[in-house]
Amino acid sequence: QNSIELAWDLLLLPKFSNLQRAIFSTEDDVRRFRQLIVNLVMATDIFDATQKATRNMRWEKVFHSDLKEKVDDAEYRNLKATIVIEHIIQAADVSHTMQHWQVYTKWNERLFNEMYRAFENGRSPNDPSEGWYKGELWFFDNYVIPLAKKLEE
Repeated sequence: QNSIELAWDLLLLPKFSNLQRAIFSTEDDVRRFRQLIVNLVMATDIFDATQKATRNMRWEKVFHSDLKEKVDDAEYRNLKATIVIEHIIQAADVSHTMQHWQVYTKWNERLFNEMYRAFENGRSPNDPSEGWYKGELWFFDNYVIPLAKKLEE
């Protein structure tokens, strides 16, 4: 939440007025863009089971149902674009897992170190060294591979 507020406040600075005009021209555009930003940042919260289930349900609704016949074209395009963008943001968030081995290990090591420091400093109750390997396999099987398959659709 804090990161979104900070970024939003920076975007609204007068020195970014040209960028603002390029992104939005009306108050309605401002509200829609801010909501899009919030939704995209929230989409990277992959550990919220409720949000994940909701996103999966919306994907199924848009791509595997007769929704297209039930709503007008503009609404369908907006729904489809929103769910696809959310999934692209998720893929970007874990893109190191889909790249060269050196890239994967570099970012995975940094994540491990960040999580281990949090454990050592009492900000996390879990020691990441316990079960890291199994956790990575679970993450690939249950998140990375299904996400890649969805985007392939």
